[in-house]
Amino acid sequence: SYLSVDEVIFYLDSDKDAKIIRDLITLLELNNQFEFIYDKSDDSYSIKSIKDKMIDQLVIPEKLNGKKVNKILKAAFSGLNNVKKIVIPSSIEIIEENAFSECSLLEELYLPSSLRKIGLGIVSNCNRLKVLEIPFIGEELWNNQVYCFGYLFSRDGIISNDLVPKSLKNVSILNEDKIEDNQFKECEYIESITLGSRTAYIGKSAFDSCSNLKTLKVLSNSILS
Repeated sequence: SYLSVDEVIFYLDSDKDAKIIRDLITLLELNNQFEFIYDKSDDSYSIKSIKDKMIDQLVIPEKLNGKKVNKILKAAFSGLNNVKKIVIPSSIEIIEENAFSECSLLEELYLPSSLRKIGLGIVSNCNRLKVLEIPFIGEELWNNQVYCFGYLFSRDGIISNDLVPKSLKNVSILNEDKIEDNQFKECEYIESITLGSRTAYIGKSAFDSCSNLKTLKVLSNSILS
């Protein structure tokens, strides 16, 4: 068998050799794209930053050198002014504050259900964002502290639904057990909200003054449906 890299052909003794070389090439490519930090405590990698600030599509790796990539660090992808699409793998468990802030052309963001912690203002100043899918609202899943939806868009420590961009039309919250009182209050530009099958409670005035809300959908098998 053989492997072609940059028009150079390498002849290999076995499929095992080919896999080793492919893995090595992938490792080199990823290290050329991202800055990683190894966490010895759980044998995993975190992403600190990306080297090419002009990319228009960001695909976050699931693994590096056979070990999972499970954390996006503070402001890791902040200020990517050309990025329109971000692909986040299910290996990611923690996204720290301002991770995707100031991505001025970003229109859609889908956060995986694997997340167990979401930092403050991860999409702050993403003023073209149209579609957002998240597993829960707030810092951690099912904690007792109440957060307004504007937590995700926080700027300078301020948490307010006034910071939700006018561009945002479609929101899905797929792994939250309850929508708290006033959580979406005055999110007046959102047109569609989808709740996951875990949602069992909607608080008072949760969608008060959402004047453009046309659709509130609850996925099948929910206690609410």
